[in-house]
Amino acid sequence: MDTIKRVYSDIKAYHENFNFRTKLIDISIAVKIMIYPKFMIVNKSMHDILIKGQTIKEKMNDFLCDASDSQKFVFKVQGYKESMPIDVEAIGMSGEIMIDHEQHDGKDSGKQLQFGINISQAQWPFNKTTIVTIVPRYLVVNKLKRSIQVR
Repeated sequence: MDTIKRVYSDIKAYHENFNFRTKLIDISIAVKIMIYPKFMIVNKSMHDILIKGQTIKEKMNDFLCDASDSQKFVFKVQGYKESMPIDVEAIGMSGEIMIDHEQHDGKDSGKQLQFGINISQAQWPFNKTTIVTIVPRYLVVNKLKRSIQVR
């Protein structure tokens, strides 16, 4: 009989403890907070690019810290003029960025940088982040045994 009372009291204590734990869990519901950047810039070019006052180093990824509501980016490379504004709100857009060389001594050098741009949405759970990828517009691969010159 003693054994039955002990088992019963152990079960009763376990059950009361279980109810206490469920009440404790109900009271202390966790809140999940996700912090994400609005834009991630992927620079695959050979140039440091200045966007909204922030320098994105060559062949690097960086988050764009921008408090403004403007969805248009202007790209700048040292020694070159600013590009035309690019609307980065258009997810799925691919295009090109052309940046003219700064004129010195009043003569036009005709130099121009051309980049490709791709705007996409990040994968879940970061799907609120827009990924802006900047790549060289042209890539020349020489598989000849001689060197070549491209103008």
